[in-house]
Amino acid sequence: MLNCRIIAATSVCVAALASGTAAQAQERQFDVPSQAASRSIPEFARQAGIQIIASSDDLAGIETPAIRGRRDTRAALRELIANTGLTIVSDKGDIIILRKAPEAASAGENVGSTRGDAAIVVTGTRMRTNAQAPNPLTIVAANSIVGRNGGISIGDQLSLLPQFRTTSTQAASTNLGTQAPGQVGLNLLDLRGLEPSRTLVLQNGRRLVSSTQALSQPDTNTIPVELLDRVEILTGGASAIYGADAIAGVVNFVLKKDYDGLALRAQGGISDAGDAGTQSLGLVAGRNFADGRGNVAISLEYARRDGLRYSDRPFSQGQSDFVNNPLAAQPGQPRTIPVSDIRFLSYSPGGTVPVGPPFYRFAPNGTLNPANT
Repeated sequence: MLNCRIIAATSVCVAALASGTAAQAQERQFDVPSQAASRSIPEFARQAGIQIIASSDDLAGIETPAIRGRRDTRAALRELIANTGLTIVSDKGDIIILRKAPEAASAGENVGSTRGDAAIVVTGTRMRTNAQAPNPLTIVAANSIVGRNGGISIGDQLSLLPQFRTTSTQAASTNLGTQAPGQVGLNLLDLRGLEPSRTLVLQNGRRLVSSTQALSQPDTNTIPVELLDRVEILTGGASAIYGADAIAGVVNFVLKKDYDGLALRAQGGISDAGDAGTQSLGLVAGRNFADGRGNVAISLEYARRDGLRYSDRPFSQGQSDFVNNPLAAQPGQPRTIPVSDIRFLSYSPGGTVPVGPPFYRFAPNGTLNPANT
């Protein structure tokens, strides 16, 4: 998870440790010392388990009082920003937006000029940098991609966004003729078409174990979709922070926190031709305990996709191309000739013997013939 951003210029501070909507009415234990608002507000958000968004320009030069003891979250926040010129302009449960009141903005400018802007950038790996320029960040809610367009794979749904290239989607990776051993069936993300090895995939801001020896990227099919809250997509190069595997960008899957309840989702689909059916079933259950200090959640998912062969569509049953003419050495013969109904050597209606060369395949009548006949 991207914990905090306070970026100079027209930047935004996001103090983020997501919590459920139940956090709005909960009391929390606070220990926030009196310090600059650029530090106290992110610390308050962390202890409260909510997100607080404010401009770094509005926080410049503001000192906040100490908040200690067990208090109601909203009451403690109002005490924290009292007499600072900051006001709450939006409160949507676990996301609060602060802004400096217009009458206090001019008075705070002189104070801010003497103190300067303290730029703090905390990333998913919690490595401090001196970066001042904002990076392009796209946040996609889970309910806007899960189960949409008939897809049952979260990787396929994300690959429909313009930032991604469909290099290793579920359908593309099942082609035995183009995938290396160990990569068949994987669903990998490819930002900007720079290959999956240059796209870093995180879960709650942490790296995942690779799904293949050839690449360091995990299979997105292993992400618990039913517990998914949102997807954060950083399309700017982040190799200076995360390393060479983040040259194209970072995709962070943020899971629901403190989930309390039970949900069941079932989905089925079929193509326009009446084949290539898909079925998925998901169950998620969670429970808070110890007055909200603990939580246990479990997510179970089942997915199935029926196969679609090349021969199931007329346009892919056979291809046409120009091939070398075996009689080109004779007078009057062209170098290449057009040939229709070209098919993969490893695929035939009756089956191909995977030993050779020479290769053999079964004809529709069951006889075994050379593959070139």
